[in-house]
Amino acid sequence: MRKLKNLKGRQPKKVMLNFSGQNNELWCKGGEARFIKDLIFESRHFAKQSQWFTTLVSKASNLKGIYADLKRVKAKEVKKQVVL
Repeated sequence: MRKLKNLKGRQPKKVMLNFSGQNNELWCKGGEARFIKDLIFESRHFAKQSQWFTTLVSKASNLKGIYADLKRVKAKEVKKQVVL
């Protein structure tokens, strides 16, 4: 909302998500929550090859499940940065 207000100089009535890229790059069956869940569980196989795994979470409603999955895989360290 803030971005649109700053770009257009007025308060928008409705926010539409806007993504660009190929369909196979943008869509995952199960959405963002499933994509990140898969990332978390697949990352266990590469734990000794990587120091960090990162992702951007666009929907706050997905955080509860993400934190539960991180706990299930016994993530050594979890950091978050909130950007408004």
